[in-house]
Amino acid sequence: MVSAAPVHNSSHKFMKNSGLNAVPERLQVSIGGHFGTCYSACSQSGAVTYECTKSLENFPPKWDSRSEQIHPSDERWQAFRAALDRIDVWRWQADYPNSAMVCDGTSWSVEIMYPDHQLLSCGCNCFPGENADSVPIHARRGNDAFDRFCKAISLLVGRPFR
Repeated sequence: MVSAAPVHNSSHKFMKNSGLNAVPERLQVSIGGHFGTCYSACSQSGAVTYECTKSLENFPPKWDSRSEQIHPSDERWQAFRAALDRIDVWRWQADYPNSAMVCDGTSWSVEIMYPDHQLLSCGCNCFPGENADSVPIHARRGNDAFDRFCKAISLLVGRPFR
């Protein structure tokens, strides 16, 4: 995790009143696995390129991909930033390695850059828990920190991200 010391109070109310931009300088997130649907969302200017790739057949591989440009409102960007702060993604580790030794599970990566906070994190069959601890895929519980993060992305783009 790359974490800059906060230079601003990053609460939703402060951002709204201070002019601190709720749109990140960079957003690049992805999640998926070999046998399931893969999702990604990327933005460098406020518009988000959202991609969804579904596996139609495994052998031989056949995929259905969809890509679209989404323009979230200022309110959605503010809600997204507030969710990141509530979840405290800024404490996540840089790497959540495959401690479960699962070979065909879920990989994910996150890169988010704001002037006051940065996050670079990834994982393979392991996810951030409530206190940024490692949670193997077999020990995950519904509505955990990573699940709430995925829901925040879904609300930002108005599309599934899980």
